[in-house]
Amino acid sequence: MSTMWPQQDTEVRYIQYDPHAMNIPLELLDYTREHVAFGSQRNQHPGDPGVLSHPLSSSFNTAHPEAVFVHPAQWAMPHIQFSTGRAEYRGCGFSKRNRRANIAPKQNCRLWITGLPPDCDYHLLLSAIRNVGPVCASHINPPVLHNDPSQRHLDIYTSAASLTFFDKDHANIFLQRHRISPFTISGYRTKIIRHRIWTRSEPIKDRSRILYVFGDPEVANPERLDSLITEWGIRVDYDDIAYIPGPECSYVRIFFGSFWAQALSVYRKLKGFNPEKMTVLYGQDPCAGPA
Repeated sequence: MSTMWPQQDTEVRYIQYDPHAMNIPLELLDYTREHVAFGSQRNQHPGDPGVLSHPLSSSFNTAHPEAVFVHPAQWAMPHIQFSTGRAEYRGCGFSKRNRRANIAPKQNCRLWITGLPPDCDYHLLLSAIRNVGPVCASHINPPVLHNDPSQRHLDIYTSAASLTFFDKDHANIFLQRHRISPFTISGYRTKIIRHRIWTRSEPIKDRSRILYVFGDPEVANPERLDSLITEWGIRVDYDDIAYIPGPECSYVRIFFGSFWAQALSVYRKLKGFNPEKMTVLYGQDPCAGPA
């Protein structure tokens, strides 16, 4: 059966959504209904991070908090570097996760994607993956262009990415769909093969690359959380941020590019940082759900 990949609209960075569709835990929904600002109340604090200067038209039940879906590139935080990968990156050879596992090829959860758009970022890549399975890790290598004329024949004009699923079955589903209908982003038809570093399945245990953070607005806001992550020396790649500002309680949903080195590391740090002011939970990866 032919599968159509979701169409990309990289220009739209702010959208309305129904929190139920985002699989927000029920206890969080109950809490935000009581404490998070609604509708025009949000515009009473135009200096708050993530608050839009223009009103949003509500397209869902007003019993739900109004949300701002913020792409990282739209944040007013010039100090943040939104990486699309490093050309010289070859992985850490000392990490067991970068060593080839002794498994059969079909048990390999890690894939290698070439032919991606030159400006491909994590949002563009990961938002194109739906109804497959939760992503464990991703890393984008940008184009490689040489200044030396004698090396121009080695130029690579497109991006490439390593994509790892938690489960081998999800990697196999992704490969099978690609063979039926090539995985295409922004008009670029990609090639997908098994990664040379064979990676075995790992139990997800209700964890993911998505974190929910809610609590005191002084802490639960994108700018403060990014500042903490930087202070802790954790290198992260942002996919997207969902942010609901409020006078007493704010809600942030962070989409990281990877789980182990990013979401898990941030989760552990946040759990020990002012637990009386905020709560941290794992969320469902949209790569496992519908478009």
